[in-house]
Amino acid sequence: MDSETATATTTNTNDDSITTNANDDSITIAVMGATGAGKSTFINLVSPIQFQVGEGLESCTAEVQSAVPFILDGKYVTLIDTPGFDDTVKTEAEILRLISTYLAKTYEAGRRLHGIVFLHRITDVRMGGVAKKNFRLFRKLCGDETLRSVIIATTMWQDV
Repeated sequence: MDSETATATTTNTNDDSITTNANDDSITIAVMGATGAGKSTFINLVSPIQFQVGEGLESCTAEVQSAVPFILDGKYVTLIDTPGFDDTVKTEAEILRLISTYLAKTYEAGRRLHGIVFLHRITDVRMGGVAKKNFRLFRKLCGDETLRSVIIATTMWQDV
């Protein structure tokens, strides 16, 4: 990717320099889900960046961060890594504020969100209270109209 076509940096909510993509064929997708669902791992697998991945009991992703864009079917795709719902440090309200602040800044910079990938662990064999709350929160965040731009995917298949 050359600098005339697009620019990209890793950006978080504490950074005022939300990077925009000069290419009209760019797509921005947020990756969301519970803490430990594999959001950062998924992004690391499909994009040319290596975000830190949590290995222990504590949440790892503390801020919203953009991956370096990659090309898929002739379009630049930027994935946005988000802190997980059911975080071990932040409240749900703090997580929602981080995500909404980041999305507002990117929108003001001329980038819009094209879709969301919501990751859910397949190893969660029941839809417990926390998972139900996460889906309700997620639905509230998106609104019923935009749910058509959401993909719910399952992770942790290697553990089944």
